[in-house]
Amino acid sequence: AGSVAELRGERDALWAKVDALAGERDALSQSVRAVGAERDALLERAEDLRGERDALRMQREALREDISGAAAERDTMSRQLAGMRVEGEVLLREKDALTSERDALSASLSDARGERDALSA
Repeated sequence: AGSVAELRGERDALWAKVDALAGERDALSQSVRAVGAERDALLERAEDLRGERDALRMQREALREDISGAAAERDTMSRQLAGMRVEGEVLLREKDALTSERDALSASLSDARGERDALSA
């Protein structure tokens, strides 16, 4: 009878261990599910970040194109301005020549009037 009681005690102890192990297993399963959910969230976040990175790359490329276009436009305007400066210098020389011609004609006219007045007198 003692040995039956001992066996029953051992059996009960083993069942208690089985129950404890089942509890640990359930806790580990929950932990594994939580880690899996966290991993899934991290993977989703990584995918979002890749999308943001790609969008930023496209924006950067668009900005580079804008900058390149602006630089080309600036260069064109610089060339046009240089051409306008040359044109302005030519116009100033023409103006000076016309002013000299006008002054010469004015002097000739004065001389002619003086001669006319002298002849009339």
